[in-house]
Amino acid sequence: LRAFYYPPVPGGSHILGSNEHTDWGSFTVVWQDDEGGLETYCHACQKWNPVRPTWNDKSIDHDGDATFSSSLTTTTTTTISFVAHLSDMTSLAMGLANDNDNNDHSELPSRLSRTWPSPRHRVVSPEQRPRASLVYFAYPPPSLSMANIAQALSTKHKQQEEEEEEEEEEEDETKTPEHHEIPWSDYYLLRNQAETMPTNDKNGDENKDPAKLQFSKLLHQPLQQVVMDKWNQVQRTNY
Repeated sequence: LRAFYYPPVPGGSHILGSNEHTDWGSFTVVWQDDEGGLETYCHACQKWNPVRPTWNDKSIDHDGDATFSSSLTTTTTTTISFVAHLSDMTSLAMGLANDNDNNDHSELPSRLSRTWPSPRHRVVSPEQRPRASLVYFAYPPPSLSMANIAQALSTKHKQQEEEEEEEEEEEDETKTPEHHEIPWSDYYLLRNQAETMPTNDKNGDENKDPAKLQFSKLLHQPLQQVVMDKWNQVQRTNY
């Protein structure tokens, strides 16, 4: 769990408090104050969309009706919202688990089919008031590898397919999960974040895609080592 503080910056709507990125681990839970600032990138419409905070203070009277009274006979309740999203490790593992034609992961596709993508996001600096947020980063057990997790998910996926086979035959075939195919380099887990700009293969050879090659390298590594290597890229030293 990490706490973040963003001081106000004149003209902050054009200044990033946190550069665009995806999170590395399993999933992330975010709380932001009513200043907002969190944005997610929409690949379909190719634009950034604000994630608006929800922060409502209400009072409940003795009859149970919501009011905005400050009377001593009422009880004040606060409703806040959290943003939760999958992160790179979960999205990658689920993509591999859905690749039923290549269970040993000996050959990786040029793009990974992802039913649950890892969203790209950023934080825009506040202009007038400070911004605060709390972020919980969840990670898989450090001794596991991406291959271990993908294999476990694949086994579970096959069991569910067998159990639901009869039901699927009766349902409309159009009701299948939507899959997104996005380049490997969209995962910041697979980028060298010590570099200013991501390295791309100029010749368009998918077998030389640096992000894809990086995933092949870390596929069987303990995740503790993967995360430590990432933190070294961004000059963090503890896990």
